[in-house]
Amino acid sequence: MVSRIKFVVTLIEREKPTINKSIQSLRDCWINETIYIYAEPWTYQIEDNNIKLEINEVKRWCFMNFDYSIKQNKDKEYVIYFQDDYIFRQWFKEELEKIISEWKDFAYYNFILDYRVADVISRQGWNDIRNGWSNIWACYLFNNIERIINHPFYANHLKTYIPKRNQQIDACIWQIGKELWLPCYLPSYSYIAHIWESTIGHSDNKLWVFFKKL
Repeated sequence: MVSRIKFVVTLIEREKPTINKSIQSLRDCWINETIYIYAEPWTYQIEDNNIKLEINEVKRWCFMNFDYSIKQNKDKEYVIYFQDDYIFRQWFKEELEKIISEWKDFAYYNFILDYRVADVISRQGWNDIRNGWSNIWACYLFNNIERIINHPFYANHLKTYIPKRNQQIDACIWQIGKELWLPCYLPSYSYIAHIWESTIGHSDNKLWVFFKKL
């Protein structure tokens, strides 16, 4: 079932690299598919053998690197996008297969519940939340990614992108999900731990483990 998914990760230089922990956590979920890595200029030592690594010639910064990585991998029915400092919990694959087996249309599933938006969660499991522009952390499963990257709001965000200032992958995607008026799912508990810091320097210690009691 997961063979229908492209696994895409963006990678940045870090004083204490996390990419090997992140990949290993996927392998521990019994996910053996190739992982496509798009890295900012740096020297990386990646221990996994089933990867395809492309290192940018110049630094693209957060949103531009996301855009490039997604556009290189839009051939599959489903694309999972994540960053190099995410740790996947062991039941992640089981939930992935369940979602795909349901054959329903959606803009995205986000496998992280950010404490900053937890107040919108009203029930256990998946919640369809279409709030628009919101700054949250995300690991997205996309169905038909072309609808996202061809949307006028996406094109405008790309056109007006300023490195170091308007990085928001997450906020942009949330807004497009709302405008497409397709289901945009958030869980009542995180399937992923965010173990380091954001690509624009925000500290995320609060995101290690989060769930909402209902």
